[in-house]
Order: sequence, then C-alpha cells, then structure tokens
Amino acid sequence: LPYQSQDFGMSVFTIDNNLFFPVGRGCIVFLLNSFLQAQYYGARCIDYFNVVFACYLVSAWRFSMGAEQHFGIFQKSKLFVAQMNRTLTYLIPLLLLCSCAREDAPAPQAQSNRKERQHIMKGNAEFAEGDYAAAAELYTRAENTGQGDAAYAAMRAAMMQGLRGDLAAEITGLQTMVRKYPDSRWTPQAMLELAMTQAKQGDNAAAEATYAETVRRYPQLEEGRRAQLQLATLFMKQNRDDQAIAAYQEVIRRWPTGEEAKAANVELRRLMAAHGQVAEYAAFMNSVPGAPKVDNAELERLDYENADNKLIASPGDQAPMKEYLRRYPDGLYLAAALWRLAQAQDELGQGDAAIATIEKLEAMRPDARQLPEALLLKGQLLEDAGQDAAALEAYLGAEKLFGADMPVEVRSGVMRLLSDPADQLRYARAIKAMPSLSAGQAQEADYFEAMGLVAAGQDAEAAKLLRPLAAQPSSLYGARGAVAYGQLLIGQKKYKEAQKVLEAFTDAGSPHAYWLARGYISLADAVGLQGNKALAREYLDALRANYPGKEADIQQLIDAGLKKYK
Repeated sequence: LPYQSQDFGMSVFTIDNNLFFPVGRGCIVFLLNSFLQAQYYGARCIDYFNVVFACYLVSAWRFSMGAEQHFGIFQKSKLFVAQMNRTLTYLIPLLLLCSCAREDAPAPQAQSNRKERQHIMKGNAEFAEGDYAAAAELYTRAENTGQGDAAYAAMRAAMMQGLRGDLAAEITGLQTMVRKYPDSRWTPQAMLELAMTQAKQGDNAAAEATYAETVRRYPQLEEGRRAQLQLATLFMKQNRDDQAIAAYQEVIRRWPTGEEAKAANVELRRLMAAHGQVAEYAAFMNSVPGAPKVDNAELERLDYENADNKLIASPGDQAPMKEYLRRYPDGLYLAAALWRLAQAQDELGQGDAAIATIEKLEAMRPDARQLPEALLLKGQLLEDAGQDAAALEAYLGAEKLFGADMPVEVRSGVMRLLSDPADQLRYARAIKAMPSLSAGQAQEADYFEAMGLVAAGQDAEAAKLLRPLAAQPSSLYGARGAVAYGQLLIGQKKYKEAQKVLEAFTDAGSPHAYWLARGYISLADAVGLQGNKALAREYLDALRANYPGKEADIQQLIDAGLKKYK
C-alpha cells in the first residue's frame, strides 16, 4: 500500500518489518527490484537485496514469485558486479541465522522485537481493511513492548483515532508521541499531522503554533516545507490575506525550486492579483533567485484575469476591467475585455453603455471572435430601445460574421425588422429549417410566415398557420396570431367566425396586455360590422376605462371605433 501511493520511505520501513517473516517473503524481491529501477532509496534497497539473494543462495527461503526471474533483472544492472562482493558478506551471518532459526526458543530480545513487528504488521492489515479501532489497539501493543520503532507505533495509534472520528483523541495521542519521542524520525510527520488535525478541529491558533514550530525545527525536511505552505493556507482560509501573502512568499523565498514553492506561487499570484498587487507580485518573483520569472505578458494576463474574476463575482465591479483597458489600450486581451465589460453592462441594464462598448470593439478589433455575438447583443439592445433601423443593421452585420453555428436569434431579429413581407416570409422559412428551435421561436416563425402569405394573397395557407397559434393565447405570438386570424376573417367578411375566434381569445385572456387590447378592438369590429353597434361601443368604452397601457395607437383605434359605431 505505501509503495502504491509512492510513500517509498514507508515502503522501506514496511519491508524492514516484514523481512524475516513468511508474510513478506513472497513479494520482497519484486518490491526491491522495483525500487532499484525507480532509483528511490537505492543504496539501502541494495543492502536488502543482498540479504534476500544471500538467503536464496543458501536455500533458506523459497520465493513464491520466483527469485531467479527477479535476480536475472537485477543481474543486468550496472550495480550487479559492484554489489556481489557485498552480498557475500551477508552469507556467513545468514548461515548462523538459519541455524538459529532451527532452535526451539529464540533469544528474549529477538522474541520481543518479533512481537513488536507482528503487532505493527497486523495493525497495518487492520488499517487496510478499515478497522481503525483494531489497528489502534495493535499499534498501542507494539509501542508497549518498548522495542523496535515504538514512535512509529505511537503515531499510527493516534492517527487511527482521527480516522475513527475522534479528533481530540488523535490530537492528544500525537502530542504525547511528540513529547515522548522528540528525536524520532517520525516526529516531523507527527507534528505536521498534529497541526492539520488541530486545524480540522477548528483550533486555528493551536494549528498555527504547531505549523510554525514544525518549520522552526525542521526547515530542511519536507515536513518543514509543507508546514510553511499549510500555514499560509490556514491564513488564507481565515481571510487573513496579508499574512497569507507573507507566508506564501516565505515558502518561495526559502525553497524557490521545491514543489511547495510551485503550489505557493499559484495561490500567491491569485491573492496578490485579487488585491490589485500584480506589479508587486512580479517584482517579488523576479527578485527571488531560482523562482519563476514574470514578464510583461504575464503581468497583462494577470491583470485581465483579475478584472474578469471581479466581473464574474459582481457585474457592478467594473473598475478593474476599465483600468485594464486604460493600462493596455492595445492589449492582447482587448477584445475579450471589451466583450466582458459589455456583457456586465447589459446585465445591469446599462444598455447605452453596453452599445458604446460594443461599438469600440467593432472599431478596434473588427476580426475578433467575440464580435458576432457582440453585434447580436447590440441589435437586441437597439431593438428594445426602438431604434429599428440601427438594430437591423447590427443583426445583418452579425449574420455576415456567424458561420454554420449561427444562433436563431440573429435571423429572427432580421425577420422582425424587415419591412418587406416577402423578405419576412423568406426568413421565416429559413428559420423553420434550422435545428433545435424552441417553441417560442417556432411560433414566431409561423406568425411571420403567415403574415407573408397574407400579403401574397394566400389566405388559406395563412389560416392554416394562424389557427393553431390562436389556440395558444398565453404566448406572445399565440396572442398576435389570434388577433391576426380574427382580422383575416373580418377581411374575408366572415364576421361571425371572426367573432367566435376573438371571443375565445378575449375570454381566455393573455398576459400580453397590448395584444389583448387589440383583440377587443377587433372583436368590436366583428360585432359592429354585423350591425350590433351598441355592443361594439360597449367593448370599446370598457377598454378605454380599464386598459392600463398608454400606447398612442390603442387610443387612436378606440377613438376611431367609437366614431364608426355611433
């Protein structure tokens, strides 16, 4: 397990604990040979290999995995000849060992060591199976023998408590282990584990002190470097950004080429950029020998990323992006910055500002990949503002720039604003041929196709499209379709049929108040043209009294109807 997780130090220790017991004999040669190829702990592993091979020579062991095969691999290495002489030095002691192994009772010290190692081995097995309580008990027994690596056993026993969910017991156990075995090779790891457990428990002050003490005592060890990095992270999680920045800088300053420095650099860059300290970050990194250097292109990228992150967090926080545009008027990220700013302005309802930003993008980066989408937004904003001619120009510009993945909204915008019904008919049919239309988009295309057919005198075909639209008064183009269908029938002098369609629409109601008002006006025409002028005036008077809108054309149509049906 330690070998698979690349904890090679623990793997060597595990081999050491298993070397003279049957459980380790089946795989020991394979592990050692793998270590040699990986060049981890090479010298010590060679010593172990010598022991194993000497045992093989005297036929003390029979390896289930085939020692001959693994020894053949080792024999091909350049180390073989140099190590053979050393291997033979183990032969005489091993012969004595093998003869001693045949004695009925081992020496007391050996027996004690064996018990300690057996407890650790069994504890490791219980840990692997997930039985942390049993593992803790076995590790405690191993420590209580007073032999072997008691510090390791004590540390593992404490860590099992944490895995069981008892963080307080783990902290107490680790503190005891550190105090009892201050000079053990496992003490740095125990202190690092102690600090992380204290932080997990929420005791940030204790964790901070333990991290700092670990750095002070073991500045040249990996645990010391990791402790400094974790200390910085602890500050960052508490929003103590100034202290976090200083702690990350300390990692880079003391160990500029280490893996911890790489991790520290990522967070330091993010933190300092978030505080608008990009120039200070670059100056620091460029001042540390061995640390990655920051050039002007990297500075610009950091400024843009910081500004973009600010907009993502809050569209109203536009100052950093505007500052980027001021600082880099012809920058690498100019097009992206202008587009992101326009999007933020649109999100806040700042339509005029968004249009101005998009026009700047058009002028300064006419080939930018963001421009087609920006022109679509410009068209929508102008259309909402009632500037139909400018909106149509923007939609047409977007249509020219989009490729096969053109959004439906581009052609829909052009279709709505074209003045020629024949052109609208053509666009409507092109839209209906596009894939993945929403229900609203399909209804809109049906409506404009129907209007084009009416203009072309193809009333029967238009009616086929308007009839199903009229049955959906809750949607915008369902409401418009109901009014258009009623007017089509009135134009055909089918007044009763028109009355039926329009009464169904007005009785059902619609959230689109303007078109509901138009429906009542058309209904007044349908009944008035049948000779029921009183009912026509009743509809119009009620509409005048109750309609909340202020559209001039609605008032004009009401006045005209009242005059017509006096």
